[in-house]
Amino acid sequence: MSTADQIAQVLAKLREWDDDDNAALREQRLQALDALLAGTNAMEIVQALPTQWLGYAFATPAFRQSLLADPSATLDWLRAHTNILSTQGFTFVKDWRQTDDGGLRRYLDALPAGEDKQSLIAVAGQEALSRSPVETILWACDLNNGPTQNRLLQMATAAWAGQDPQAAVDWLRQIPDPDLQAQLAGSFAAGYARSNPAQAAGWLVQSLPPGPALDQATAEVAWTWALTQPEAVGAWVGTLPAGQPRQQMLNDLVNVWSYHDAGSLEAWIATLPDHQLQAEATASYSQLGD
Repeated sequence: MSTADQIAQVLAKLREWDDDDNAALREQRLQALDALLAGTNAMEIVQALPTQWLGYAFATPAFRQSLLADPSATLDWLRAHTNILSTQGFTFVKDWRQTDDGGLRRYLDALPAGEDKQSLIAVAGQEALSRSPVETILWACDLNNGPTQNRLLQMATAAWAGQDPQAAVDWLRQIPDPDLQAQLAGSFAAGYARSNPAQAAGWLVQSLPPGPALDQATAEVAWTWALTQPEAVGAWVGTLPAGQPRQQMLNDLVNVWSYHDAGSLEAWIATLPDHQLQAEATASYSQLGD
């Protein structure tokens, strides 16, 4: 069968499946597509497919393996089709790293600076996140300053805080940019709160100056902590001085607590010995009904 005939056969199958997207048949269909793409001309067939159907091909072991026969050529193709890179790049980068850990780095080092190189670096950083937050940070440092770099640094800092909080803090203290340091300190606290919310909350208030970074981080920690220990959050809020950080944490506590157990929240508010805190909690609770 010629390549043109194979392309026509694959297209016919994908049109048929697209018209009848039956979840119970997906595994069987992927196995059938896997067989159709098992030849040496798999890349030529897939490159002829409409973009919206490429996800089928990237889900098959045969095609994913064929991409690794010449990973540099594969990335050249992905760079020329940014819409494909954005949806399928993560899968390929993960496969390449598992077979040749340094191959992607060598490829990127040889690329001239440009938007497609930045896009690939971002994909590599995202792929590394679950495995090594430190590696994600190293990739992020190769990005131009901007939202993508900030997002990777925030995610990596939060993940690192959950794995090794002391190492993450030591790294944070070495960041020379005070604004970036404050922003990532908030990400650290949010990540640390998943395993030790009380210590995360205490560290947060002691480490960040008043401002938007503290407000946002306080909200994230309060929300995470209040999901499991609202009484503990309430006790801790009572130790804070009046001000925006306390009010932000109180608002999030009341929001979460009222959703899960409004009765115990009302009892807590009614028995607060601090009349100012009681008034603030009452006002926060009342605003939920507005």
